Amino acid sequence: MYPGYGDRLTWSMDRDGEFTLDGDGQELGRCTTTTHGDLPKTYRIQVLTFMRPLSFQQTLIHELTHALTHEFGIGDKPMIEGFCNYVAYLYLEHVRTSDFVRAAEAARAIQRMAENPNQAYGVNFRHIRDQLRLDPTQALDWFKSNG
Repeated sequence: MYPGYGDRLTWSMDRDGEFTLDGDGQELGRCTTTTHGDLPKTYRIQVLTFMRPLSFQQTLIHELTHALTHEFGIGDKPMIEGFCNYVAYLYLEHVRTSDFVRAAEAARAIQRMAENPNQAYGVNFRHIRDQLRLDPTQALDWFKSNG
């Protein structure tokens, strides 16, 4: 189901100055997809350094989801940011329910996602979460058809 990226995926931790601050707030990570004609795509993931470990993991999962959706040819759908947040949310829910030490931190991160007023990151995330509430195992298939 999941692609084997091999050396086609690289990641790094980068300083604040290499990220943007725009109308949507501080950029925490990015996934740059590069096409090479008929050759497979490559992905470069960058994540802001100096974050708490759980925030770093949440951001890395969000960016890895960008790579995954681009690999499957669905990375440019309108609700992509909400979908990437949804996958990170699933991870946070796992942490909240299985890791006593980090449960409260995960719950706070989930609350921030649930209250985010931004259309792409908050409203679209909540729509996807609500659509998949009964069966999150169908997330990728749902997104292919509805995202």
